[in-house]
Amino acid sequence: ATPEAFAAQPDLVWGWYEWRRAQVARAAPNAAHRAIAALARRLPALTLVTQNVDNLHERAGSAAVIHLHGSLHAPRCSACGHAADFAPDDGLDGPAEERAITPPACIACGAPIRPGVVWFGESLPAGAWRAAQEASADCDLFFGIGTSALVYPAAELPLRAARAGAT
Repeated sequence: ATPEAFAAQPDLVWGWYEWRRAQVARAAPNAAHRAIAALARRLPALTLVTQNVDNLHERAGSAAVIHLHGSLHAPRCSACGHAADFAPDDGLDGPAEERAITPPACIACGAPIRPGVVWFGESLPAGAWRAAQEASADCDLFFGIGTSALVYPAAELPLRAARAGAT
C-alpha cells in the first residue's frame, strides 16, 4: 500500500486491489451504514466523512460522502491523475497473493492506472480534507464511529469540532 510498491510491482499491486474491489463488491452495507443513511435523511445538514475506501455508505443510501482515503471505485492515472473507468470484474476469486494483473494504461498519457486510494506516505486528497476540516469546524455535534481516532491527520477532526464548541 505504497507508491514505491506500485512502482516496483504494478501487476501485483493492481491485481491485489482488483481482488479487494471484487470482495467489496460482494459485501453488503451493515446496520451502522444503514443507520447513518437513515439519520442523514432526517437531518439534511449531516456531513458524512469516511476513511473507508469501499462504497458501502453510498450503497446504504448516503449521499455526498467525503472520502478522506479515496475509493477503490475511483482509479486514476499514476502520472497525470486522469480519472479512469474500468469494467468491474467480480469474478476475481482465490488467494490475493496469486493475483498479478497488468494495470490498464491511461487514455490521456499512457501511464499505468493506479487504485484510487491514499497509500502510506501520500497526502489526503486536498478537496476532501478541506471539506472535512470545514464540516468539523462548523458542526454542533460530531460522531466518531468505527475509528480509533489515533491516526493523523484524520484524528484532528474531532478535536477541531470540540475546539469549535461541538458536542
